[in-house]
Amino acid sequence: MNRKKHFQRNTLPRAYKMLWDLEFKRFETQQIREGVRQEYDEAMSKSSALKEGIKKEKDKEKRTKMEEQLEVLEKRDIRKLKETMQGLDLQIQGSPKCSDWPDGLQGTNQHIETLHTLIARLKKYTKNL
Repeated sequence: MNRKKHFQRNTLPRAYKMLWDLEFKRFETQQIREGVRQEYDEAMSKSSALKEGIKKEKDKEKRTKMEEQLEVLEKRDIRKLKETMQGLDLQIQGSPKCSDWPDGLQGTNQHIETLHTLIARLKKYTKNL
């Protein structure tokens, strides 16, 4: 087997398969993030409703109970959902160099771009063989 056939039959198909896998991973991660975002929006809506209810409530016991619910909702649920969305965004988009990521963080999008570049180079290379 010569080099041209090797790249056309082995290397190029593997690169395409890796690309397809990463595109699927990105799609699934985006779907998960959308579900988390909807939960986050619902939690924020509940939070707003509780805040309005607290303002209108005259009974001190009910107001205290609503304030406790609001505190739990904001500290536990909303913060957790926000952190989850940020983590999923990092996984997809990556991060530039910063104090949290001194070397930066490559996301799925960067890996996909790299594979597109690799495939183009492989095609150009095999054309010239």
